[in-house]
Amino acid sequence: MQFVHGAASACARAIAITLLLSGLGAAPGHAAAMSVSGSVRYYAAAGGVPGVDVALSGGTPASGATDATGAYHFAGLAAGDWHLQPAKRAGADGAVTATDAGWALEAAVGRRALDASQQLAADVTGDGRVTALDAARILQLVTGRRAQLPIAARCGSDWAFVPAPSSAPNQRLAMPAGGPPCAAGAIAFSPLSAAASGQDFVAVPFGDVTGNWRASGALAEPTALPSAPPTPTRTRTGTPTPTASRTPTATASPSPMPTRDRRRWPFTRRSPWNHPIGSGARYRAVSGLTSLPLGINYDDRWTAAIALAGSGDPLARVRFTSAWESTSTFAFLSAGGLNCGNSAGVEQQVLANAPATMPSSDGNYYSTRSTTGAWVMPDDYHRAGEDWRATFRLPAGTCPSPDPDGLLAVIQPDGWALDVYAAVVVGGPYVVTTMASWIDTAGDGTGWWSGRRASMLPSFAGLIRTGEISGGRIPHALAALVPQSMLTRAYAWPAYAFDRESSYSGTLPMGALLAIPAAVNVEQLGLSPRGRILARAAQDYGIYLVDRGGSGLTILAELGNPEIRWSKSGSEPADWQDLQIIGSHLQWVENNAADAIGGGGTPRQPLAPPVSVNDP
Repeated sequence: MQFVHGAASACARAIAITLLLSGLGAAPGHAAAMSVSGSVRYYAAAGGVPGVDVALSGGTPASGATDATGAYHFAGLAAGDWHLQPAKRAGADGAVTATDAGWALEAAVGRRALDASQQLAADVTGDGRVTALDAARILQLVTGRRAQLPIAARCGSDWAFVPAPSSAPNQRLAMPAGGPPCAAGAIAFSPLSAAASGQDFVAVPFGDVTGNWRASGALAEPTALPSAPPTPTRTRTGTPTPTASRTPTATASPSPMPTRDRRRWPFTRRSPWNHPIGSGARYRAVSGLTSLPLGINYDDRWTAAIALAGSGDPLARVRFTSAWESTSTFAFLSAGGLNCGNSAGVEQQVLANAPATMPSSDGNYYSTRSTTGAWVMPDDYHRAGEDWRATFRLPAGTCPSPDPDGLLAVIQPDGWALDVYAAVVVGGPYVVTTMASWIDTAGDGTGWWSGRRASMLPSFAGLIRTGEISGGRIPHALAALVPQSMLTRAYAWPAYAFDRESSYSGTLPMGALLAIPAAVNVEQLGLSPRGRILARAAQDYGIYLVDRGGSGLTILAELGNPEIRWSKSGSEPADWQDLQIIGSHLQWVENNAADAIGGGGTPRQPLAPPVSVNDP
């Protein structure tokens, strides 16, 4: 769902935040023995937002105010349904300036990439995008020609609040949206059945694109961001101690939210790869889909090799051949050349054909948005030369996928990944290729990052990683190839393009999300334990179509994953039987979109832990 954030006027005004804890019918007579606590924190720094008025209903009405750290606490609550919703008037304390208007305008024309929170701050008209009109409205506020931003007037709040709570039983999250009608960020409990701490919100003033608000009123200097990822870059640290309560009590600080290793579990928690399918998903049967053979590719063509580099691995460089000509690595591999392990003489010839040290094109030369076959790229995407690194760490023995596509992702110690197409590893070491670019694994993993799939999605996105099946859960969406006969010359988010040369003749757009409908009970399909792991992932997160290939639907695992094959055991099916059962239930989630990931509504699973950066 699209969040909308903004800022109040530049005048210093008293903070008036109302946190509506609206009880939806707590049962009378129940013992009051539970509590709800958390904090409200500013999106661009670790500090809390103080002076929050907290209203509680559902039993005896009560109110309180957060302390100087932004913490709140309600104790003595009865079991029942509760709804926690922030709102805030004024309090931006001069944080919105002409610089914010300038950043919004740069984003509107594609000269500046904003992270998710900054996009919400910049979209002050509330139409789900950042345009020159947003920049104009911010400037009108700064110069006094406007008393309030449009989104603030519509939503009754000069700030937006994004739920960022610790997981709790029966918890539901609602994300802010500008509408119309306006929808506020909220945390609900249906019902509250245990004490819930760490029920935090991330606060963003409308218009504060640069992120320089401070509770003290002293403004921070805006930090120029690279023209690259719409990804979080700020670290959330510390948790304030909550003190405001209906019945004041001393409480311990909620524990910080956990983080995960983005190299092994990449992308933000609201990435399409990590965001669960929602209760609002609309499923559509697709002719011919369920009759396709379903397989998993882990040791053959078109999957990707993933190399996790360490700080002690050898330094390597990238060299580029032409894209199409006979001297290209694609032609070399198509003629039977090896992706690695060639003789010294062959390696010398490959390297001699690769004089360039930078990509020859901004994006995939084999991707397009044109239905005529012309090379047409998106207006806004992460160009191949952006965030370029001349050298990188390459583990010894790294070898790309064994085919002309030669896909290889080399993930560096800091989490950035070199995504490579038609790769040949030669001594030096060098990676010789026709196309490569850098992708931040703390980004959203969409086609904006210009990855190596025809869809422009990263080659390593959605792959089943070693340890996931044996660990009992695949906590992300899967990636799959599909025959040309199933695709049409169109793309759907999170894809940004489709094949430039193809013979599509179907109805599914590139990037389509397939899933087992919510009404299907996967526990009763007769699957093996490992089959149920795959089925749950296909139902909870879905399967994105990232490229064309093969004669069936091919789910992708990282190259060499040893956990993919299993034999029939007693009454339990073999892998291929599990896959056919899963495939026979797949449908298209036709309303998956950037502002309604997985169709919107209540996610089927809790959001992933954040990566080690600000990841609301």
